[in-house]
Amino acid sequence: MKRVIITSATDEISGIAEITIPRMREYAARCDAEFVLLSGMPEEYQHPKYRMFEAAEIDADRYLILDADIFIREDAPDIFYLFPDGNYMLDEARFRGMNSFRRNRFEVCLHTDKNVSWGNSWWNPGVSLLDKDAVKAIYQMPPFDVREHKYQCDNGMRIVKNMPWVNFRIAKNNIQILPLPVEWNCFVNGNAAESHAHFWHCAGNEASTE
Repeated sequence: MKRVIITSATDEISGIAEITIPRMREYAARCDAEFVLLSGMPEEYQHPKYRMFEAAEIDADRYLILDADIFIREDAPDIFYLFPDGNYMLDEARFRGMNSFRRNRFEVCLHTDKNVSWGNSWWNPGVSLLDKDAVKAIYQMPPFDVREHKYQCDNGMRIVKNMPWVNFRIAKNNIQILPLPVEWNCFVNGNAAESHAHFWHCAGNEASTE
């Protein structure tokens, strides 16, 4: 079975990537997985938030897709061994409540199917453990140019980010996602104890901007 660990590192996060990517490479070697670094910014992905969507073009059996700001502990166990099948992401709605994401759903529905059934979860793709079919169904670019549609948020104007779009693709395609335990995607500014986390999400939870 071919395993891959994928991350993207564009220029705006080059600083933190210097710290996190060596750990990802080491972890991939320990997990008998191929490490794939997506660099540069091809026009087809439009914005760094969508650079990761090249994952759908990579052929493997099992995928671990990581944000570039995921810091892996040296003693982190093999996630592929512990979760050999199924699709997993952290369910942020368990910590923040589904109403926290109404604006995100609205922004996506302005441009696509307004009748999609979202369910009661909100999946954070910062750490995504997926099979091939799920990757190819989720990581498809929106049918609109993400750079042309911006919305007001607490920190100014922003595009439709990839997390709402990923959640839309999951809901639209009825993909079964299971809740990933928080120690595999632990925000540094979250409520869980970082001391026991395997993966730390270094940029923290974007509650003020999501």
